[in-house]
Amino acid sequence: MGVIEIYLKDFDVASHRISNWIIEYFGLYQPACFKGLHEERRLKAETGIAPRHWYFSFGYTIYLILLLIFLFIIF
Repeated sequence: MGVIEIYLKDFDVASHRISNWIIEYFGLYQPACFKGLHEERRLKAETGIAPRHWYFSFGYTIYLILLLIFLFIIF
C-alpha cells in the first residue's frame, strides 16, 4: 500500500480517484485527481456519508470480456 492510499484511508475517503483501474494502477497520479478532496472531506464530516465515485473495476472488466466472448460464440 502506497503513501497516497494510506493518507486517503486516514482521511476516510475513497482511494479510487480515477474511474479506470488500468490507468490507476499503471499510470501516474495527476494533481487533478485530488482537486475535489477537500469537498469530499467536508461532505463526509457534515453528513457522515462519503460521496461515491463510479469505478470501472477489474471485476467489471472480466464480466465485459466474458460477455463479449459469449456474444462472439453465439453470433
